[in-house]
Amino acid sequence: MKNEGFHHSAFALNHESLLHKSSINISAVPPGALITLLQKGLQYVEVEWHLTEVNFLFLSFFSFPFI
Repeated sequence: MKNEGFHHSAFALNHESLLHKSSINISAVPPGALITLLQKGLQYVEVEWHLTEVNFLFLSFFSFPFI
C-alpha cells in the first residue's frame, strides 16, 4: 500500500475496516481505488441532482395552475 504521507490514516482505515480478517486480496485492489469510487459516487449524486432539477423545471413549466 502506497501511503504518500497518510500513514496514520492508512493504519486507521486498515484497523477499523478489519481488512486483515476479510477474504479480499488486497494486492488485487488498484492504487487509488477508494478515491476513484468516491469520485464516481459524487458524480452520480451530481447527475441525480441535475436530473431532479430538470424534471422539476419541466413539470412546473407544463403544469396547469389550480383555479
